Amino acid sequence: MLTTAGIAIALKDDFAYVSAIVGSIGSSTLGFILPCVFHLVLCKDSSTTLTRVKDCLFIAFGILGGVIGVAVTIQQIVEQFTKS
Repeated sequence: MLTTAGIAIALKDDFAYVSAIVGSIGSSTLGFILPCVFHLVLCKDSSTTLTRVKDCLFIAFGILGGVIGVAVTIQQIVEQFTKS
């Protein structure tokens, strides 16, 4: 929390970019990746192949979404600072 506040003070007007990166990573991890990983681990003996494939697809989707979100944000940061 203190680190985030320090970054917000240091970047002032550009804190939205930091928030976008943290949100992209956090949302994809908490929304897609971790629940499926927990399900795979906790139900490994009783889950069917179709369920395991579904979980793996959701994990891949979460990773892809997180990477795309971070890449788009970094691209916007580069564009913002090259204009100035």
